[in-house]
Amino acid sequence: MPTTLRDIARQSGVSVQTASQILSDSGGPFRAETRERVLKAAQDLDYRPNAAARATRSGRSGSVALLLSSETNNSILPRELLEGIQDALIERHLNLVIARIPDEALQDEDRVPRIVKEWSVDGLLINYNANIPQELTRVISHHHIPAIWINVQHEADCVYPDDERGGREATEKLLELGHKSIAFVDFVISPHFSAVARLKGYEAAMHTADLPVRIIREHPHLNNFLDGNAAFLLDSDSPSAIVAYDSSTLRTLLFLATVHRIAVPEMLSVVGFALNQMEVHSLQADIMQLPEREIGRNAVQMLAKKIIFPDVLLPPCAVHITPSFGATIGPCPAHQHNID
Repeated sequence: MPTTLRDIARQSGVSVQTASQILSDSGGPFRAETRERVLKAAQDLDYRPNAAARATRSGRSGSVALLLSSETNNSILPRELLEGIQDALIERHLNLVIARIPDEALQDEDRVPRIVKEWSVDGLLINYNANIPQELTRVISHHHIPAIWINVQHEADCVYPDDERGGREATEKLLELGHKSIAFVDFVISPHFSAVARLKGYEAAMHTADLPVRIIREHPHLNNFLDGNAAFLLDSDSPSAIVAYDSSTLRTLLFLATVHRIAVPEMLSVVGFALNQMEVHSLQADIMQLPEREIGRNAVQMLAKKIIFPDVLLPPCAVHITPSFGATIGPCPAHQHNID
């Protein structure tokens, strides 16, 4: 016979109601040891909740939808982000539905409410990082649909990496190593908010140190690697350190340094933003590692609250970006220490 809530309650020494609340993650002033005891009993007894019965009791389906654009570049979905979402949903006994919708369809007033109804989901995780359909935000608000935005900066109900703080901390690390000539390089020129936020953090650190800001945005075409786009590295006033906007820019810079025999990090220090550690020409890069897994977990946690209180605006959640140290940054070269 399948394990029931009554079995869980009996083994863990609590009431059926307490066991139900803890297993459904529906709140309650329970002590940590009580929660642990109930969860262990459920694991030991191989408890599998009856989704249909739970939906009938609660009026909820126990599923959420991850809303994506049909245009891949508008809804980049890193594996780490999806795994973070899935891990947090499993902990809450929730299921995930992937809703990949053409952008033009989301301009329809009724399309999003139909997704919620026809797909039997309790809320939406919206993963749009560019070209957000104009009507989407208004429709969600108008129909009181529980929704959390991922990797987007809104006034409420969103979770994203703290790119501005990341840009500042990357620059501060280079300043601590004695660098004064530090450039911010962006070969991608992305429309995403992170491009502005990371640059803003870099500028704040440089202004605090009373040092000049230098922004480089040349776009590197393959046949132009060896001349125009590398010119700033070869100038007499070339920077001793660089904060790279993203992994593509970081990889390009390290390639250019190798081609022009600029020793890293002895002559040039480079740090950039990336999802995972990366190695270029046998050098493990120093990166500001994007917290996609944690973003996914936080998004689910926020959506769980939003489903219960759909009209309560939740404050934005900015997730800290942590450094992952490699071998591409080092002390400022001695001859540049006294550069004004």
